[in-house]
Order: sequence, then C-alpha cells, then structure tokens
Amino acid sequence: MIYEIYFLEERTLTDSDTGETRTEEQTLSRVYLVPDRLDFIEEETGKGKKTRGYLRLTVHNLGLWQRVKTATRIKITLKGKYPQEVMTFAIRSVSFSGPQVTIEAETI
Repeated sequence: MIYEIYFLEERTLTDSDTGETRTEEQTLSRVYLVPDRLDFIEEETGKGKKTRGYLRLTVHNLGLWQRVKTATRIKITLKGKYPQEVMTFAIRSVSFSGPQVTIEAETI
C-alpha cells in the first residue's frame, strides 16, 4: 500500500515588535512510499483515558535519510486496517543500516 508522508520541522517564531512567540510546522518534504514495515500501536496512558500512539516505519530508501535528518515531525494518513485519518507524530529516532531507514515516532 502506498502512503503519502510529510516530513515537518517545528519552528518557533518571535514577533520583533511584540515579543510574542508562536510555533508553526513547516513542510520539509512530501513523499509517497511503500513501507517494508509499518507498525502503529495505541495505548491508554491512564491519565483520564488519554490515548498515545506509537509509529515505527521501515523502508528501503537511503535517499529518505536526507529528507528526514532535520525533520521533527512526521504526518501520515493511516489506511487499511486503521481508520483512515491524518495523524502527526513527533519523531523520536531515525536509524539506518545499509539502504534501510527506520523511523520511530509517537503522537503529540
């Protein structure tokens, strides 16, 4: 299955006149991938029944490393066995071995 994936960078901007800060996400790259493996797990945190999701994405595409190395967020539309919805995750780690890139992230 092909997934549309956005790699985002979170930036904090400060208004020079007011000193007010705001955070925004900037799209670094958009790719269409067929992952070797995609795992999505949801669990309740126990704090008011809040749910946290974890994503692990593995793909054979070393060129992806160049797109991911400065990204702080990943946005993906989960399809198939998951309800189709766009989810944004904070990237926790990116590793590569040979041509294989693995991204681990959790919901924000």
